[in-house]
Amino acid sequence: TLAQMGSIDSCAVISSQLNESMAGTALLTQRWVLLEVAAPWAAKPLQTPGIPPAVREYLAGVLSAAPHSRLQLIGRAGVRTGCVRLMVVRSGCGSSHVHSWSLPSLEHVCDVDIAEAWEQAGTSEQEPFVLVCTHGRRDRCCSRAGYPMFRALSKLRPESVWQTTHLGGHRFAATAVVLPLGVQYGRLVGEDAKRLIASLDTATVMDLERYRGRIGLTQSAQAAEIAIRRDTGEMRVSKLQHVHSIQSDDAVWEEHFDLDGVIHTREVIGQVQLESRPFSCGDPPNRRPSAQCVLSTTRH
Repeated sequence: TLAQMGSIDSCAVISSQLNESMAGTALLTQRWVLLEVAAPWAAKPLQTPGIPPAVREYLAGVLSAAPHSRLQLIGRAGVRTGCVRLMVVRSGCGSSHVHSWSLPSLEHVCDVDIAEAWEQAGTSEQEPFVLVCTHGRRDRCCSRAGYPMFRALSKLRPESVWQTTHLGGHRFAATAVVLPLGVQYGRLVGEDAKRLIASLDTATVMDLERYRGRIGLTQSAQAAEIAIRRDTGEMRVSKLQHVHSIQSDDAVWEEHFDLDGVIHTREVIGQVQLESRPFSCGDPPNRRPSAQCVLSTTRH
């Protein structure tokens, strides 16, 4: 219990010791703007001083007009090329692609039609890459756990790894997403680096124990997907496709997935976890997260 943990000040340590489930906690994001901006980053990315006001206004307008969209500031410590990297990404179970630009300066972001790029199939950089949250100004667990993970991955394949701003769920640090595949991980440690890099080459889920879910799906669909992967052993990301959801009760969802022509169905209910905890470092331990519980299994 929290009382037994005494003076622990790490939201990630508390979450782990309370054995909080990560299943169904991946982001709902389907549209991404990844913009290279030198750290330090503000707690809210758009408020970072290095972003020119006109660019800030443009990005705010683009994001507010697009559902399930998100800005991630990205960087690589000590790497300066003289250009600014901009990537516009669609991820999820449907269309997934990447458009990439090397811009002369941040001011040139306004010259890119981001909304149009989201809707057009990408023609460049389709290889999966990793974003690791190191956003210490948002939560210190992200820097404590994120930087070691970023360094471990960078030693293996620096061109496929970026550090980034908040990815949601800092109590699950270190957190990372793989784009454009659209999978999210939590509680990563340096020893996971080799397996995570290997999973990029095979487009597979690295590990169900570290897996938070498929980005863009609802929480119940994410939990159902994890349960199906655990039962079938299917780890290839694209082989398991979400078909539809049916709400069979006020709190129960039927989630249907296709695997090689066979429909797998799971009933999922959202439940509030009993033990209150802090969601961020320094917060009072007074929030109770929901957890997705898979109730039953059918296939046809």
